[in-house]
Amino acid sequence: MIQVAEGSSFRRAYKRFIKSHPDLEEKLREQLGRFIQHPHDPRLQTHSLSGKLDGRWAFSITKKYRVVFYFERDDLAFLEDIGTHDDVY
Repeated sequence: MIQVAEGSSFRRAYKRFIKSHPDLEEKLREQLGRFIQHPHDPRLQTHSLSGKLDGRWAFSITKKYRVVFYFERDDLAFLEDIGTHDDVY
């Protein structure tokens, strides 16, 4: 189990995401719960990023939507962004 922190940019992105996709709010909460329990749960498709996002990671909400984060410590993840592949990468 890990702790999760979120910045103001993630909070804004989260609000926009829920407003635009209210049907995915439950799925997002479900995936966040999985992430907190086990960040590398295969259902999350957690993967490291490269290029300008080197050092960052992402996990999937659905095939189309992802959450970008980084590990502050082994037991703390900092959520940064949420959106489509093109939005967050």
